[in-house]
Amino acid sequence: MRNCILFLSKNLQKSFLLPILVIFLIGCQQRGQEEAVTTLNTGKGGGRSVTSFDRQEVPQGLLTLSAQAKKVEAHKTQLPKENLYGKFFDERAAFYIIEEPQNKLFQAKVKSLTLYYLDGQLSQTRYIVEQDIVDSLLKMYGSFGIIGHDPKNQELIRSRQIMLSTTDGLVFNKALDNYQLIWQVEDQQIRYRVNKHTLNERFKYVERTKAYKQTLNEIERTAM
Repeated sequence: MRNCILFLSKNLQKSFLLPILVIFLIGCQQRGQEEAVTTLNTGKGGGRSVTSFDRQEVPQGLLTLSAQAKKVEAHKTQLPKENLYGKFFDERAAFYIIEEPQNKLFQAKVKSLTLYYLDGQLSQTRYIVEQDIVDSLLKMYGSFGIIGHDPKNQELIRSRQIMLSTTDGLVFNKALDNYQLIWQVEDQQIRYRVNKHTLNERFKYVERTKAYKQTLNEIERTAM
C-alpha cells in the first residue's frame, strides 16, 4: 500500500485553450511501480489468416466501450477468431490482439491494439502508439491526475513543474519522462503511460470502463 498526496492547482490559462485545472497526484514510495493493468505477451509465431484484422482498419463500432453503441454495431462486424489471444477464467474473459492496425490514435500510428472483453462486453482497449500524444490528450480531455514512476518524475510533480508557461502559452514539461496521466470521463477511465527509458511500449493509451477492475476481480475470484 503506497501513500499518495493530492494537490489542486489554480486554474491555468492558455491563449488557445479553455482553462485547464491540473490535479497533481503524486505516487509516493512507488519505487517505479505502477498500478497493475492486465497485459499480455504479444509475441506470437506463425502466419495469420487473411480474415485477421492485423494491418487492416478495425471498424470503429468494435472500438467503443459504450454498450449502446456496441449493440448498434454488433450485427455488422465480429472480431475474427484469428485475432483471439485466448479466453480465461471459465471463458468469461477474452482478449484480442491486433498488430499494426491501420487506425490512427490522435494521428499517431498504432503498433498494437488489445481489446479486453469481460462477460462478452468490451471493457478495455489498450493501444501501443509509436509517438508521444500527450499534447493531443491535454487538448481533448483537459484536467488530469498524474503519477510519477521514479524519484526524478515524482520530484518534478511535487514541485509543480508540470505545465510550463511559454510565449505560446502553457506546455507540458518534456522533462517528465516516466509518468502516467489519468482522466475520469463520464463512465470511463482513461490512462496514458509514458516511459521513455524503455525501447518497447514507450507510449501506452488505455480506455476502460470504471467497473473494469471490479468486474475482473469478481471474475478471477469466482473462477478460483
